[in-house]
Amino acid sequence: MKKKTPTPKTVRKKRSPTLVLTALLGAVSLSYVYFVYLPASEATAALREELAEKQDYILQSAPVEGQNRALARELELTNKYCEQWQNAAPKGEPAAQFVLLTDAAHDAEVQVRRFEPLAVEEMKLIRRIPVNLECSGKFRDIFRFMKSIEALPQTIWIEDVHLESESAESDLLTCQLRLIIFADNRD
Repeated sequence: MKKKTPTPKTVRKKRSPTLVLTALLGAVSLSYVYFVYLPASEATAALREELAEKQDYILQSAPVEGQNRALARELELTNKYCEQWQNAAPKGEPAAQFVLLTDAAHDAEVQVRRFEPLAVEEMKLIRRIPVNLECSGKFRDIFRFMKSIEALPQTIWIEDVHLESESAESDLLTCQLRLIIFADNRD
């Protein structure tokens, strides 16, 4: 008897279980990559980008923090100065300031020849009171008078100064001053 040679129709291929297992593992791996790994890596990349943006923001805000501290210190000093000025600023009528000026002239041994208050300039928070003052005395006395004006607690500007000798033989000087007295304008 002759053995029959199997024909292609009759040959049954036996699949090996390892081939099926390999195909199944490959399908599971591809499914994992497609459904889990790729979406997770995109989310991770987005989180990394967001983290980098936030780190850049923090790095950029570090110098601003120092600037904010400096501005806060400057604001504190400005507020302190304003409070001191408001406490020392003359209130009401300027007559009391005029008395202080004439007393300072008398104390410095300077003779006041003319004292001319000009029109008061009203501003939002302050009043500007210009005064023309003419006095005579020795140079050291006039200097002492101007120094005492600067030492007054109120804000008084010496806007203009003219010194002239009264005569060639005399050591007396004539001094013309333009003063600006600043007063509080809050009611």
